Amino acid sequence: MSIRKAFTFIICVTLAISGTTACWLFLNYYLTQKRSQDPDYQVRALVQRANGKYNLPTSALIELLGLSIDKPINLYYFDTAKASNSLATLGIFKVVNISKSFPETLVVEYELREPIAYLDDISNTAIDNNFIAFPFFPYYTPKKMPIVRLNKDDLKWNTSVIEDENAELVKRVFTQIESFEIPSEKISWIDVSSMLNNNHPFQEIILGIETQNNKKWLRLKAADLSTHLNRYAKLYPYIQQWEKNREGQPTIIDLRFSDLLLLSQK
Repeated sequence: MSIRKAFTFIICVTLAISGTTACWLFLNYYLTQKRSQDPDYQVRALVQRANGKYNLPTSALIELLGLSIDKPINLYYFDTAKASNSLATLGIFKVVNISKSFPETLVVEYELREPIAYLDDISNTAIDNNFIAFPFFPYYTPKKMPIVRLNKDDLKWNTSVIEDENAELVKRVFTQIESFEIPSEKISWIDVSSMLNNNHPFQEIILGIETQNNKKWLRLKAADLSTHLNRYAKLYPYIQQWEKNREGQPTIIDLRFSDLLLLSQK
């Protein structure tokens, strides 16, 4: 085959492919435009697929996405990327993705953040195990969790409330506290504000404990938290005896000194 014939053949093939592609694009555009006006393609259903321990009521997702029977939207016009980003900015979603299932269904796949504590510094706020702050109500049902105090003013939802250099330290605190087991006692307050403040003279942790008849506050050295918690467990029978005639009065138990135990009441 001569060069001229080969060149002509290449041009013809290219034009044929281009023409076919152009026809397909035009047909696709035509069908999209036609169906975008067709009421049979309006959003009429929402399917949710939740991973993890928590899920939202379908009615809550419908409200968050702005869907309404009174103002139906065509599935072709619905912007899934924009809607996914809008949900992600709420902070409650660890992962969220929205897709379409024609002719009338939106599919929302997501995983909600798992709250481990309430944050004292901002109202209606919880944190997960990565210390991301997010709104608690109305997305979660009330639950018993400790309240964490950081003593910070610049905290926002959907951001980490603890700097990277302190994150591992605070994670160790939570791990050690989780192993704390004394019958009828539950940790309800965790103050790590001085531990995160390098200028604070005492790098301590304050734990609030609720019992059936009393409240108590434990002052512990951050560096020796596990040791101090074990020491408290060993001394618990003696502390309980001391508290016996003082029920109803909050107790302060200072365990920061290795050879000394300080007991006082507010």
